[in-house]
Amino acid sequence: SGLSGAIAQPQDGPAVILATLVSAILIPDAVGGRTELLAAAIAFGTLLTGAMMYAIGRWRLGQVVRVLPYPVIGGFLGGSGILIVASATRFKAGEAWEVSGAWIAGMLVGCALFVLGRRWRSVWLVPLAVLVATAATMLVAHVAGTPLEALQSAGWLPPKLQGEPISPLTWVTLPSEGWLALSHQSMLMLSVPLVSIVSLLLNLSGVELAAGQDVDFDRELRVAGGANLLGGLAGGVISFHS
Repeated sequence: SGLSGAIAQPQDGPAVILATLVSAILIPDAVGGRTELLAAAIAFGTLLTGAMMYAIGRWRLGQVVRVLPYPVIGGFLGGSGILIVASATRFKAGEAWEVSGAWIAGMLVGCALFVLGRRWRSVWLVPLAVLVATAATMLVAHVAGTPLEALQSAGWLPPKLQGEPISPLTWVTLPSEGWLALSHQSMLMLSVPLVSIVSLLLNLSGVELAAGQDVDFDRELRVAGGANLLGGLAGGVISFHS
């Protein structure tokens, strides 16, 4: 990437579309099981998105985002921020919206990042904040003698996953009936890369405004496209600049 300190992460927009797609055709007896179908939808969506991103960047069509007015870009980024804050708050508070120590600590870290981000513009801010907050949490837990299981049950750490882990290449074993079922949702599948590409370009526009530097959209599209092609081969989810 041409952006120093650029961070790519799995995106929720394409994930919502993939979940809708899978739920529309999920008939385990007909397509060989839930796990294989879900893995195939994720892998194919990632590969398709990577191919389209790379093609658009290769044909130098990324500059089309510059015709979008700033209110559109600002509205998209602002709406995304509201959704992220709402999701994070719901995630920390749980279904019952209980205010716990983990919830308060998460809000304090978020507020600290907001204040520091306005005073210290550095690509190292978020990584350092994550490392410091994680180290502080584990140090306090160690001094207090709190086991990891207690931290997980209290919401300080993600819960332990249940069941067997999914192999990255599970999608390869999907029978032909499953691929046929996915093909019947081709229009919905095509919306996955379209949403991803628009989101990536708008995110890059926001980065350009925040960093005060020109961004080569075509280069970033090729980088994100290549990364998603490699990730898709291993069954990875769609990820790009955030």
